[in-house]
Amino acid sequence: SIKYEPGTITRVSARKIGAEIAADKLVTGKITKKTETLSIVSLQLRDAATGDIRLTESQALRPGEDLKTLARTASEKIKKRVAELK
Repeated sequence: SIKYEPGTITRVSARKIGAEIAADKLVTGKITKKTETLSIVSLQLRDAATGDIRLTESQALRPGEDLKTLARTASEKIKKRVAELK
């Protein structure tokens, strides 16, 4: 199994990951620190065949907030947006 560093997923590596796990879609993400009290969590829905980003969802993460909860909320928003596209 290949290990990928968070935040370094490219179109090429997204295609490799998709092939490795036999997926048609991938959710990738990164955390960007803006200030001492604010970070941005960004999730991207990628097409595993092309590696292209299809949807992006970003959420602000402030001190005291739970990262897992925030990531789950962002991924649920992506899921809802995908359902609306169908």
